[in-house]
Amino acid sequence: MSRRRAGQRPTRRWSKQCSYCGRDVGEYEWRALKFIGFQDDGASGWLELRNHRCGTTLAVAVESS
Repeated sequence: MSRRRAGQRPTRRWSKQCSYCGRDVGEYEWRALKFIGFQDDGASGWLELRNHRCGTTLAVAVESS
């Protein structure tokens, strides 16, 4: 697994909506969610995983380093 840190910058402009409950998740809220880990996206990139307050796991593509 890569040596990444929780809270790395997303690869593009911030915009996230929970697919389960439909709530918008801002960048500040994202950083407050419980960090789960990173997952290889299968295309030479990484996804940062966090648990949303409704219980679903959200993913955001992060910059590779």
